[in-house]
Amino acid sequence: MGQVVTDLSQFKHILKSFKFTRYMVQQIIGIPSGEIPIILHSGGVKISDKLSIRDAVRNLLDQHDDESFIKWFMLVALSTIICPSTQNFVNINYLPYLLDVSQINTFDWSTHVLNYILSEVKKYQGFISSKDDGKIYIAYMDFIDFSHEYANHHNFCYDVPRICNVRSEDFLFAANVDRNLSNPGRPSYGILEPRGFVS
Repeated sequence: MGQVVTDLSQFKHILKSFKFTRYMVQQIIGIPSGEIPIILHSGGVKISDKLSIRDAVRNLLDQHDDESFIKWFMLVALSTIICPSTQNFVNINYLPYLLDVSQINTFDWSTHVLNYILSEVKKYQGFISSKDDGKIYIAYMDFIDFSHEYANHHNFCYDVPRICNVRSEDFLFAANVDRNLSNPGRPSYGILEPRGFVS
């Protein structure tokens, strides 16, 4: 996910990159798409006014004419597969775009889906970067074996659990000796063996 540049709609890896386009979305998902943009307005909808996914699926299965079936199918598909949310409700903001089944193909669903995916990636990237990574790094330091071949270069105290006394110098040393240099464009770590576990 870190290689996706959401603002540019681009995937970058080392010196190569490609741009995500609405055409790609159209080819992958196969959703029909026109030129009219989709702009969702998230009004303050009360819980009592929301429609659960279970009820929407039940309504979908109860439809016997094509037009109603297509409306319900699109509403369920958008809310559960194409642009899903973490809630158990369908997104009723799509209703204005589904009222006239003959016009569904005129809306730019591909760009909407692409923008939705990129916004979710951006949320995920923000969530990951906001996490306190310190605990992970300290746990990492506690399990790397520096005991033998690096004893002359850097002194780690094994008298107390390393997690209690990790210093900045320890992190710098670990970053130098545990780095995999086979791919200089993208730093990766983990070439050292873990310490043995005492049962």
